[in-house]
Amino acid sequence: MFPYFILFGKVISMYALMAIIGLLAGGFIFCKRIDSKGLDYTETIFFIMVLALGMYLGGPIIYGITNIKYWHIFLKVKTFKEFITVFSAIFSGSVFYGGLIGAFILGMIYLKLRKLPREVYMDNAALFAPIFHGFARIGCFFGGCCYGIESSFGFAAHGNTVSNIGEVTRFPVQLLEAACNFAIAAIIFVILKKGLLQGKVFYVYLSIYAFVRFFDEFLRGDELRGFIFGLSTSQFISIFVEIFALIMLFLPLVKNKTSEN
Repeated sequence: MFPYFILFGKVISMYALMAIIGLLAGGFIFCKRIDSKGLDYTETIFFIMVLALGMYLGGPIIYGITNIKYWHIFLKVKTFKEFITVFSAIFSGSVFYGGLIGAFILGMIYLKLRKLPREVYMDNAALFAPIFHGFARIGCFFGGCCYGIESSFGFAAHGNTVSNIGEVTRFPVQLLEAACNFAIAAIIFVILKKGLLQGKVFYVYLSIYAFVRFFDEFLRGDELRGFIFGLSTSQFISIFVEIFALIMLFLPLVKNKTSEN
């Protein structure tokens, strides 16, 4: 792939570059939409920073949980330096779902503490998330991580510095998921434009993405994420996310019908 390039003597990571582009693109659109509602611009910037912090913390936490089989090594460490070394190795990666959950939790806390209109912020966060994620997945493709299964159709990651995946042709699942994320963003944009499902748009995003992620996981070839009963960690999380999203979408309807009766 194309994991990095040299610019003015500096090594530039393609994954980091694409993630930054996604953050800026998604953040710009998010800010413009919030600003159009007449809400404070400064609060919007701080909200994005809180979401970024949630992603930064949540991603490695879930990654570390997927490495639970290595936690016993902590029992063997004798010095603080050894502890840091082991901790860094076990929690060195990142899982998107962890970042998403972390951003969701910290974002909701921030909105509550600052007494901001939760529905407006979360509805538009549903547009920010897939835009950012779409660009990040393109970064994954260039970096060679989150790679696909061996396939007669796809690309060979020659000289991959991220994973030892062999000189074989692999399905470009990263690009597929990027395209799906941009398609989700388009759907969310239409929903927001038409003023539909106010206060529930973020759960629409969760429901669609969880469905997409569950099935595209079958095209993933990196087994480091853990497999249980033939399903990956992300597929199990997708199931719970889907259930949560559907409950949040339809529970108010059930309550309304119950109260009418």
